[in-house]
Amino acid sequence: MANNPGFAGSNGNICATAINRQQWLGFDGAPQTTILSVDAAVAPFGINSGVGLNIVNDQLGVASNFKAGGTYAYRFPLLRGELGIGTELGIINKSIDGDFNPLEDGDATIPKNKDNDINFDMSLGAFYKDEKLYAGISVSHINQANFELNGNTVASSQRHYFFAAGYNFNTPVSLLELKPSLFVKSDGRSHQINLNANVLYNKKFWGGISYRWEDAIIGILGIELFNGIKIGYSYDLNISKLSNYNQGTHEVMIGYCFNLGFEQKTENYNSVRFL
Repeated sequence: MANNPGFAGSNGNICATAINRQQWLGFDGAPQTTILSVDAAVAPFGINSGVGLNIVNDQLGVASNFKAGGTYAYRFPLLRGELGIGTELGIINKSIDGDFNPLEDGDATIPKNKDNDINFDMSLGAFYKDEKLYAGISVSHINQANFELNGNTVASSQRHYFFAAGYNFNTPVSLLELKPSLFVKSDGRSHQINLNANVLYNKKFWGGISYRWEDAIIGILGIELFNGIKIGYSYDLNISKLSNYNQGTHEVMIGYCFNLGFEQKTENYNSVRFL
């Protein structure tokens, strides 16, 4: 939901998900990301649709980014499943805090004062899902907003491109499902590839491993409680040159879905990873 507005309403329920990611612990000013996403399936005037809300806050050393946007997706049957085509419209606020200066003698390129700027932000995406398969493609920051900070115009809202796909395999053990997936993202200059494999037991417990190409190996655990609340945790172990300078990355997810009289479906969780 945080990356693809076409996802909104895809599971037929009202769902809320909160994610907190603490990256590269041990670095001063290390990235911290908090995400809150809510989406629901609706049918105004009989039009099968999804609506949602995304709130994202990134803390990145001297800079921070806050984004809030409303999402709409038009949904229609395709092949054995359903395709959603959606857009997210909202605002993005970029701020800079000169009080944070990581070098001992300071960094002359970091301003000594605080400033922020707000701009319009837009994303587009398409998301397909059937009983076994899902696949989605999206692009964020389409308008590439420019921000003026401390008298300088900075083009800091570059387009990002996302692709995600996964498939659920039945196994000889009836209570076990194998769920491999692929997640790719790029800003046109740097690229990140995640290969993932989860095992779901009794539709309540899951665990797995993820490999981020030339960067990290990630362990994943999760449980769905009896009241329907899902809790997930992942730990990233760096295998790049950064491994000598940080204590890894922690990510926690809490999610809950409910319905208003229609059949509830079990939904997948696709981790959001900082690029």
